[in-house]
Amino acid sequence: RRSLKASKAQAETISLVGPGSLLTERYELKEEIGRGGMGVVYEAFDRSLERAVAIKVLPPEMVSSAKAISSFKREAKVALALSHPQIVSLYQYHVSDGIAFLVMELLKGQTLEERLVEEKGALPLPEALEVIAQVGSAVSYAHKCRVVHRDIKPANVFLKEGEHTSALVCAPSLRKTFAGLISL
Repeated sequence: RRSLKASKAQAETISLVGPGSLLTERYELKEEIGRGGMGVVYEAFDRSLERAVAIKVLPPEMVSSAKAISSFKREAKVALALSHPQIVSLYQYHVSDGIAFLVMELLKGQTLEERLVEEKGALPLPEALEVIAQVGSAVSYAHKCRVVHRDIKPANVFLKEGEHTSALVCAPSLRKTFAGLISL
């Protein structure tokens, strides 16, 4: 088993990406809004469509692996094909020049995990039932499209700000088609 490491040039490219960066002459990164094992998420502005978006920049070790990039492209294509009110919309993906990123719907609110910590472990029953129904609807739709999420958990369910509860299932890189041909 070999270790995946980014080349020095790739590591420098990733380290140069941050607030104020312009990706593909189109996406202006505004501020970091999240960070995890699968990369850094930024609030950004799409200059072409003049709208706010979220951009997830993948880590250097993923960008340096041909196998990981191939999988990333397949996953992104499957995610782009999903369209459901309770699934976070993916708009575009990009891979070149030592960088890979996803362009997604920008959400305002908090994850279910964050909300459960605030509520000290439980949502009011009517709201919990609403979240369960919405997540179930998203998962059912994905299954009809022959996609299995494989990582439904409170950290991957986003509760949008607003008067009514609106839960969205985030699209981490841990889904797989029933046929087992495409990981997403």
